Amino acid sequence: AQDNSVVNRFDFLLSNGIMAKVLSMVTEERAIKHVLLELLSPEGSEMLVRPYAHFADYLAPVWDTLSFWDLSAHVRASGDILIGYKRQREAPVLNPHDKRAPLRLLPPDSIIVFSPSDDGPGHSMSSDDDEQEHHGGAS
Repeated sequence: AQDNSVVNRFDFLLSNGIMAKVLSMVTEERAIKHVLLELLSPEGSEMLVRPYAHFADYLAPVWDTLSFWDLSAHVRASGDILIGYKRQREAPVLNPHDKRAPLRLLPPDSIIVFSPSDDGPGHSMSSDDDEQEHHGGAS
């Protein structure tokens, strides 16, 4: 099921303020341009909100101690990059401060990832999974 509170927040990501910050970053450090193009261009990675239930059975044995770092390693194995999570009825958390603390996510919760675009190599989700999640636009 799609969580519209997350959808609305991510649709607003590329505001004028964000674009001004992007331009400022490129002005200060030219090398960052390639990273930003990958993250923000239509051809680059996508920001996705994936249901935690997709991982819940697999991660159940380590649920009590699973930290952001641990979850990041599991997500990275599928070709994605973990950038945050969203508990049901709470605001999304991006780049949490304490990455070693247990997360204790539940199946109704979501994780937020950067993922290769559907057209690019390494996209690991099937079309059935794609229909169940929101493709937060980075375009």
